[in-house]
Amino acid sequence: MQVCLTKIIFKNNTNFLQKKLIDKDSSVENFLNNNIAIKRENKLSKELNRWIKILIKEYNPKEIILYGSLAKKNVSNWSDIDLVIIKETEKTFFERLREVLLLLDPKVGSDITVYTPEEFSELCRNNLFFQEEVLKNGVKLYERER
Repeated sequence: MQVCLTKIIFKNNTNFLQKKLIDKDSSVENFLNNNIAIKRENKLSKELNRWIKILIKEYNPKEIILYGSLAKKNVSNWSDIDLVIIKETEKTFFERLREVLLLLDPKVGSDITVYTPEEFSELCRNNLFFQEEVLKNGVKLYERER
């Protein structure tokens, strides 16, 4: 049996409806999960754009790198925003984390880390997870002009 469901798709900030025939027995759950993931991706992207504007204007980062499920376009309803910020600073790791969280006031789940350029270089050389997730699969969202 096939059922016609209406799916809301967001593209370029314009809402439109798309009707799609799906097999009731096998695809309803996938269809609903995809809708949830699309809504989650839109929410995360909107929040990320807000953060980037704030960071560039008020935090003076050297680089901003997105990694994780949002960078890979593999968002689920439990996805968060994974962000590496590289900044020249003398503050401790925890002072940087506190500073950026107070500045951004995240409205969604997040994993934000702030590294100095030296710390970032060290991680790039010695941390396999960092090499795979951040360097290979990450997306550089911002780099300050030299």
